[in-house]
Amino acid sequence: MTDLVSFFQGRGIDWWVAVGQWAGILIALGGLVFVLIQVRGLAKQQKLAAKAATSLLYGVVSEAMSRVNNLFYLHPEWVRYFYEGEEAPARDTDLRTQLDMVCELVMDFVDAVVEQKRVLPADIAMDWSTWEAYFRFLYARSPMLQEFVEDNLDFYPDYFLAALGYLVVREPKTGETLSTWTARELNPDEKDPKQLPHVTLAAGILEYEKLPPRGFPWNRTWIISRKAEAVGQEASFPVVVAAVVGTAVDQVKVTWRWSPQSNETAFVREQHVLRCWVLGTMEGTGVKKVEFDLPTGRTTYLMGKRRAAKGTNAFLIPEYRPS
Repeated sequence: MTDLVSFFQGRGIDWWVAVGQWAGILIALGGLVFVLIQVRGLAKQQKLAAKAATSLLYGVVSEAMSRVNNLFYLHPEWVRYFYEGEEAPARDTDLRTQLDMVCELVMDFVDAVVEQKRVLPADIAMDWSTWEAYFRFLYARSPMLQEFVEDNLDFYPDYFLAALGYLVVREPKTGETLSTWTARELNPDEKDPKQLPHVTLAAGILEYEKLPPRGFPWNRTWIISRKAEAVGQEASFPVVVAAVVGTAVDQVKVTWRWSPQSNETAFVREQHVLRCWVLGTMEGTGVKKVEFDLPTGRTTYLMGKRRAAKGTNAFLIPEYRPS
């Protein structure tokens, strides 16, 4: 030890200073190791928390689905009003009151799924697209649910109704309703334009034989039609066709066409909202890049919340801006 002290002193280095420096280095290294251990522990806790949140979410959704299913188990005669397209008798007020309650329960179920999707982090492993496909199917097949939605529009935000394929286009500052639309998917395997009106519409806008096949729940051909305000207006109202096809594991191309052609300011706003709805069907699916093939050119969107338009009212259908 005496020799080591003499070694440092012979070089003009104070022994205790040297010891202090080495001790500081060792303490710093020990602190770094401790921090690394803590970071790994936090990462593990986050993974466990994500799994717990996923499990809790499945519980919430399953419970909501069970309440709906239990009603149909108790009243199987009601199934046809929600899955088979049958209209409820107008004069049977007792039945219609009961079916209204079922509609409200269904909407509570939709609410449970939609709100969980909005608030949970993106890293929560949950397939939202299949639930939304189910909601669109149910709305398209149930005149009773369609009537309920029309009668209760003020009680649900636009983004909530969008899960049903019911789209409300508003003036973004005042909230004035410009128009309402319905979106339904076209199954190209049904190919017979002469027998199916919506297929005929698609054939008149896009080359029918070249429509992409059905794939994931978001890789579909969408027929988006403006709802008529009066009987007999359907023929003159515009129809948008969006043919969606995957071009890579995380990339999608959307061929976007409409008829009749229009460049009015209101219709430009409508098209923007409708495109945002199509983008919304891809949220949480792993799609990162979406290219819209428009008659006027191409527009690309990068998915993710960071691309959402700033200042968008939470009541509206979420909107995105091009990259």
